[in-house]
Amino acid sequence: MLYLDKCWREFQFMFRDHSGPAGTLFEGQVTTAPEGWHYAYTSVLDPIQVEEIAADLSTVTGEDIHIWLEGYRLFASDNPTRDDLDYVMGYLADAQEFTTRLAQDGDGLVYMIG
Repeated sequence: MLYLDKCWREFQFMFRDHSGPAGTLFEGQVTTAPEGWHYAYTSVLDPIQVEEIAADLSTVTGEDIHIWLEGYRLFASDNPTRDDLDYVMGYLADAQEFTTRLAQDGDGLVYMIG
Protein backbone atom coordinates (compact mmCIF):
# COMPACT_ATOMS: atom_id res chain seq x y z
CA MET A 1 0.00 0.00 0.00
CA LEU A 2 1.21 3.48 -0.87
CA TYR A 3 0.30 6.08 1.74
CA LEU A 4 0.89 9.70 0.75
CA ASP A 5 -0.45 11.28 3.96
CA LYS A 6 -1.57 14.86 3.29
CA CYS A 7 0.98 15.20 0.47
CA TRP A 8 -1.52 14.51 -2.31
CA ARG A 9 -2.30 18.23 -2.59
CA GLU A 10 1.34 19.03 -3.23
CA PHE A 11 1.49 16.27 -5.84
CA GLN A 12 -1.63 17.59 -7.54
CA PHE A 13 -0.09 21.06 -7.61
CA MET A 14 3.25 19.77 -8.92
CA PHE A 15 1.75 17.64 -11.69
CA ARG A 16 -1.01 20.05 -12.75
CA ASP A 17 0.86 21.11 -15.90
CA HIS A 18 3.04 18.03 -16.28
CA SER A 19 2.55 16.47 -19.70
CA GLY A 20 3.46 12.91 -18.64
CA PRO A 21 1.18 10.23 -17.22
CA ALA A 22 2.41 10.49 -13.60
CA GLY A 23 -0.24 13.08 -12.78
CA THR A 24 -2.90 10.42 -13.32
CA LEU A 25 -1.87 8.92 -9.97
CA PHE A 26 -2.85 12.14 -8.18
CA GLU A 27 -6.08 13.06 -9.95
CA GLY A 28 -9.30 13.49 -8.05
CA GLN A 29 -10.88 15.81 -5.55
CA VAL A 30 -12.43 15.19 -2.18
CA THR A 31 -14.96 17.19 -0.26
CA THR A 32 -13.44 18.18 3.04
CA ALA A 33 -15.18 19.12 6.26
CA PRO A 34 -13.93 20.16 9.70
CA GLU A 35 -14.29 16.57 10.89
CA GLY A 36 -12.58 14.98 7.86
CA TRP A 37 -13.83 13.96 4.43
CA HIS A 38 -17.39 13.84 3.16
CA TYR A 39 -16.57 12.07 -0.08
CA ALA A 40 -13.40 10.23 -0.97
CA TYR A 41 -12.12 9.90 -4.52
CA THR A 42 -11.35 6.39 -5.79
CA SER A 43 -9.89 5.37 -9.14
CA VAL A 44 -8.53 2.24 -10.84
CA LEU A 45 -5.36 2.22 -12.96
CA ASP A 46 -4.62 -0.74 -15.20
CA PRO A 47 -1.17 -2.37 -15.50
CA ILE A 48 -0.26 -0.37 -18.62
CA GLN A 49 -1.11 2.88 -16.88
CA VAL A 50 0.93 1.86 -13.83
CA GLU A 51 3.91 1.03 -16.06
CA GLU A 52 3.66 4.44 -17.77
CA ILE A 53 3.28 6.25 -14.44
CA ALA A 54 6.26 4.42 -12.93
CA ALA A 55 8.45 5.32 -15.89
CA ASP A 56 7.37 8.96 -15.73
CA LEU A 57 7.79 9.23 -11.94
CA SER A 58 11.30 7.80 -12.22
CA THR A 59 12.36 10.91 -14.14
CA VAL A 60 11.26 13.37 -11.43
CA THR A 61 14.13 14.83 -9.40
CA GLY A 62 14.51 16.94 -6.29
CA GLU A 63 15.29 19.92 -8.51
CA ASP A 64 11.98 19.40 -10.33
CA ILE A 65 10.13 19.38 -7.03
CA HIS A 66 11.78 22.58 -5.88
CA ILE A 67 10.88 24.32 -9.14
CA TRP A 68 7.34 22.95 -9.21
CA LEU A 69 6.61 23.92 -5.60
CA GLU A 70 7.92 27.48 -5.74
CA GLY A 71 5.09 29.74 -4.68
CA TYR A 72 2.92 26.91 -3.42
CA ARG A 73 0.69 28.54 -0.82
CA LEU A 74 0.02 25.51 1.37
CA PHE A 75 3.50 25.97 2.79
CA ALA A 76 4.01 28.71 5.38
CA SER A 77 5.71 30.99 2.85
CA ASP A 78 5.90 31.40 -0.90
CA ASN A 79 9.23 29.61 -0.94
CA PRO A 80 9.34 26.00 0.28
CA THR A 81 11.88 25.25 2.99
CA ARG A 82 14.27 22.29 3.03
CA ASP A 83 11.88 20.53 5.47
CA ASP A 84 8.95 21.07 3.08
CA LEU A 85 10.95 19.69 0.19
CA ASP A 86 12.21 16.73 2.22
CA TYR A 87 8.60 15.94 3.19
CA VAL A 88 7.48 15.86 -0.44
CA MET A 89 10.62 14.08 -1.66
CA GLY A 90 10.14 11.31 0.88
CA TYR A 91 6.65 10.62 -0.40
CA LEU A 92 7.83 10.92 -4.01
CA ALA A 93 10.46 8.24 -3.32
CA ASP A 94 7.72 6.03 -1.86
CA ALA A 95 5.53 6.58 -4.94
CA GLN A 96 8.44 5.86 -7.28
CA GLU A 97 9.32 2.63 -5.47
CA PHE A 98 5.71 1.49 -5.18
CA THR A 99 4.77 2.08 -8.82
CA THR A 100 8.04 0.55 -10.05
CA ARG A 101 7.39 -2.60 -8.03
CA LEU A 102 3.82 -2.87 -9.34
CA ALA A 103 4.97 -2.28 -12.91
CA GLN A 104 7.61 -4.99 -12.61
CA ASP A 105 4.95 -7.40 -11.35
CA GLY A 106 2.51 -6.39 -14.11
CA ASP A 107 -0.06 -5.14 -11.59
CA GLY A 108 -2.60 -2.37 -11.74
CA LEU A 109 -3.75 -0.44 -8.69
CA VAL A 110 -6.69 1.13 -6.96
CA TYR A 111 -6.13 4.44 -5.23
CA MET A 112 -8.15 6.60 -2.93
CA ILE A 113 -7.83 10.20 -1.82
CA GLY A 114 -9.69 10.94 1.36
